[in-house]
Amino acid sequence: MTDRPRRFLTRPAFFSPYIAALLLLIPASASAQGDVPVPEAGAGAPEAAPVADAPAADAPAEVTEEVAVAGEEVVDEEVDERLVSDNINLDGGVGFHKIASANAGDVPLMFRAAFLGEFSSASDVVRTNDSNTRAGGRVLIQGTLTEFLAVNLGLSARSNVNSFGQPRAMLSQGDMNLGVLGFYPVTDYLTLGGDLNLFVPADFGSAGLSGTSISVRPRLLASLDTRPLTDNQVALDVHFNMGYKIDRSDNSIDDNIELTRIERFAYDVNAYDLFELGLGAEYDLPYVSPFIGFWMGLPVNGADEAGNDICAGTNGLDCYPDVGIGAAPKVLSIGAKAEPVENFGLHAGVDLGLTSKDAEGLPVTLPYNIIFGLSWTIDPRPKIEVVEVEKVVEKEKIVKEAPAMGYLVGSVVDKETNESVRLAVVEYLGQDLNPQATLEANGRFRSYGFEPGTKVKIRVSHPDYKPTELEAEVQDGEIPLSIALEALPKIAKLNGRVVDDKDKSISDAVVTISGDEGTFTVRVDAGGNFLKDIKAGKYTIAAKADGYLTRGRDIEVKANDSLNLDIVLISKPKKSVVKLLDEKIQIEDKVFFETGEAKIQSRSNSLLDQVAAVLLENPQLLKVRIEGHTDDKGSKDFNLDLSQRRAEAVRKYLIDQGISPDRLEAKGFGPTRPILPNTSNRNRALNRRVEFNIVDQKPKAVEGGL
Repeated sequence: MTDRPRRFLTRPAFFSPYIAALLLLIPASASAQGDVPVPEAGAGAPEAAPVADAPAADAPAEVTEEVAVAGEEVVDEEVDERLVSDNINLDGGVGFHKIASANAGDVPLMFRAAFLGEFSSASDVVRTNDSNTRAGGRVLIQGTLTEFLAVNLGLSARSNVNSFGQPRAMLSQGDMNLGVLGFYPVTDYLTLGGDLNLFVPADFGSAGLSGTSISVRPRLLASLDTRPLTDNQVALDVHFNMGYKIDRSDNSIDDNIELTRIERFAYDVNAYDLFELGLGAEYDLPYVSPFIGFWMGLPVNGADEAGNDICAGTNGLDCYPDVGIGAAPKVLSIGAKAEPVENFGLHAGVDLGLTSKDAEGLPVTLPYNIIFGLSWTIDPRPKIEVVEVEKVVEKEKIVKEAPAMGYLVGSVVDKETNESVRLAVVEYLGQDLNPQATLEANGRFRSYGFEPGTKVKIRVSHPDYKPTELEAEVQDGEIPLSIALEALPKIAKLNGRVVDDKDKSISDAVVTISGDEGTFTVRVDAGGNFLKDIKAGKYTIAAKADGYLTRGRDIEVKANDSLNLDIVLISKPKKSVVKLLDEKIQIEDKVFFETGEAKIQSRSNSLLDQVAAVLLENPQLLKVRIEGHTDDKGSKDFNLDLSQRRAEAVRKYLIDQGISPDRLEAKGFGPTRPILPNTSNRNRALNRRVEFNIVDQKPKAVEGGL
């Protein structure tokens, strides 16, 4: 962003393009429907309906001629509309958050000092069910030494408290970064530059800086100033950053120390270099400058590629090359800078983490990080004051009154509850007019303008209500109209029969119905039949009886549907080999497949039937990942494909047993996650397995009878 002199501007000069654009929209909107008048603002006027060709209020007088009759010169009063000074980013350079500007200002001996604080507190940050709070502060100094050269310095300290940390609180203080920026304005709107930053962390476990852990990041910068391109009408600055960070933070750790993932996160230790990309924009307004930016770092040259197996640590995560770009650190920055007092700046913003996966050797990207602070600018330039003079010409207007119009002002409500019906469609039958929609806020609408005495027939409809038609005569002004719609029934009928595998009714069976409205039970009659009226929606139906394995189906019913569901129960096996744990469905037997194939052997049907029963009995299990694993025999690609096909075969079997596809996902890992070394036939047999891991669940509902 170019450093601009302090000046006094007048509001007409600054906002003239926006006023002009607004005035252009008025005739454009009216012409869409043929001289439709524009609504008149006022406390008593209803809101316009959100439709194309929205109708207007009472028609204003039509201007037919303007004649200039006199003019005089006036001088505007001075209005302080000071623009915000350039701010400091997290490295101490000009910019915001992780985005740097290529232009540090062409004024020698201009200095900026700032304090930026950071805070984030959330759960499930570093690992499942953890609670993590991170706070930190940075003291930053930036100075422009010559017309094309600037330097920056930063000192930081941070504290991280994690419920699983040992210790829980970890403090890092004294980290320092130094930088130098060279820049040159190629044109009056484009500035190119390059900066070099050194990051010197505090030594791990001792006082002082770690000279062996200095990270270096050269970077190319470009900044575009739209003012010269738009005759100073659009005050937008766009910044592009591209750099490469040679990260040596891992060198601060002794070889005999193996960091946990929490420690890597707390001390910002990274095992990869980063190819960094950044794109940001900020808009100058008087006293405030909103901004938005996107930054990402693509991990390259990791320790695993250099020969050190970082994936063999205690964290149990895949390497970045196996996980992919989803694990690359990415943040979206939004916020604003303000300057309530000249040269004294305030900063408030947030970095939103966009990283979706975890990888070994990469610190966690916070889900959010609030950044706040203040800055002070030492500007050696004198303040420039500009006073604008404008000519005011009075005009005599010759006007012609438009004819009076009438309007229907309607309110659409539910006939029983009297609640507003939002987004109902209002059609004008026999008229060449576009339909309207009632307001989402209050269910109201305001008709197009009609000549008084016109009889207007309208039709009001909504997907959840019976349509209605009515006729009203328009009078001069606004005619109130109340329209009540009768709701369509939203009930579905569920009936079925519970029998055994010989089609014999099971009279002591209990059917459990679980959905968004709760969980309730229905008992069958002597013939095994059950009948229940339920609201439209998604449900899990599970039938239980003594001596039988739970069977059922995940279903979705719509309003006015009638669903017939026969449930066949099979005898419960003598030994249960399936257990529900907090994070997985544990099976105490194996799923057997044909050798080298994805075909499930019939002897595993009983095991998978028990897994289906657990899913039916626990509808709170929203997502379960079926994982396929193999041993190391054969090629890795073949085993990955085989494990994927086997996981999908198990998923299909469970879907055939009535489990919703939305609750199941399949993932093959091949030989990449053995539970034992592949050093014997027994170990290889144990590594060939299928696992059922719970990905998402909600608290189990309490059953009740209805």
